[in-house]
Amino acid sequence: YDMPRTGRVDVAALRAHLAGEDGSARIAQALALRPSDASMRFAAALVAQADQRATDTGRLAVEARQGVAGDALLARNIAQLAH
Repeated sequence: YDMPRTGRVDVAALRAHLAGEDGSARIAQALALRPSDASMRFAAALVAQADQRATDTGRLAVEARQGVAGDALLARNIAQLAH
């Protein structure tokens, strides 16, 4: 797979590496590293929505919407969240 701005990615190796990982823990770590990044909250809300975790989706969506004014891309995409 050729990933934009990253280059070729060995998908099988990536899947093998991530197989034993807890995606939720990784997302929590990313959010902790960028606590005021609304776009990170948006991404986490999309994942929570896909995983049908309504409580997390709602909380993260509220936090993401608070940053819409300062992020044009986020403003264009925030409607992707059901809440």
